[in-house]
Amino acid sequence: ELSKIWRKRSFLLAMCVLLLIHLFLLWYTTLPNEETPPLSTYHQLQTELAGKSEAEKEQYIVGLKETIDGVCFVQNILSMQSFNNEMGSTLAQQELQSHPGVFEKYYELYQSGDYLRFTDSPEREQAFIEEIYGEQQKVSGYGEYLRSIQENKDALSGISIFGGQSGDTYSSRNLQKSAADYAGLNDSNIRFTPSKGLTSAMQSIWIDLLLVLGMMLFVGNLITEEKEKRLFFITRSTKHGVLHSMVAKLATLLIHCTLLTALFYTVSILFFGISVGWFDPGASLQSIAAYTESSLSVSILGYILLSVLTKALVLFGIGAVLTVFCIGSGIAVLPFLAGAGIIGVS
Repeated sequence: ELSKIWRKRSFLLAMCVLLLIHLFLLWYTTLPNEETPPLSTYHQLQTELAGKSEAEKEQYIVGLKETIDGVCFVQNILSMQSFNNEMGSTLAQQELQSHPGVFEKYYELYQSGDYLRFTDSPEREQAFIEEIYGEQQKVSGYGEYLRSIQENKDALSGISIFGGQSGDTYSSRNLQKSAADYAGLNDSNIRFTPSKGLTSAMQSIWIDLLLVLGMMLFVGNLITEEKEKRLFFITRSTKHGVLHSMVAKLATLLIHCTLLTALFYTVSILFFGISVGWFDPGASLQSIAAYTESSLSVSILGYILLSVLTKALVLFGIGAVLTVFCIGSGIAVLPFLAGAGIIGVS
């Protein structure tokens, strides 16, 4: 079942086209604009952070934030003074009095332009550093976040509308469950890594759509040829033909969906690893700011494997339904319309 499809040149060509489209979308959807810096910016930051401890990473990123805030302050003051009116001068004077010494500290740096360490414009530089600073602060506060969950459980469970007299209300059970979900987590294996690479690699809707297209092409090839040659009439007439054929086709579909999903996400991870920088696969998932609220006690690598397996099984489920439509349908286009309908409903 596998060889008769994978050896088809037309099918292999279609898979290559989908893979090329995947690579093109990875490149095209990450092109920089006025607000989004290029991927090389994140790679440069990853290089700067390499080898630093978590305390050193925090100190470094906090320093970047203080510098860009000071430069932006100078820029704002000069902008107010450029109005050449009483209101602009008054506002500038008020800001200078509210932040003594800041203008003098960062004026020369602003004039020289040396504060642009990662991008080529003040707006991009500020947006990038604020993004990284927000992520780093969220990750560094993970231990406090875990403690707050347990403290909130103890505090809220004593309030009647949450805990109730019997302690068996929905709110009470929800508080207990949430606290239990996070009870086994800690911040011992937290190693801050910018979210850009992993989230971009694992949360792309384009990959999901291309995987569905690849699955639909496989199912079409799996069923169409036998229907055209009327081989189903032969398999149905034999003693074990129906069962063995069904098991073989579903097993083939599962293998294809698993390998196809693994291939597309491997390409995606390699692309962002080379473009953005590599992450520590053994670090806790919560080292990525986008996943700090997750209650999964897994590493980043474990999360990737779990995600790929889950997506492959979901893809197989849709493919199994589509296979049933293909076998029972007398109209060639109907199964693909059914597949599109399943995706649309999803």
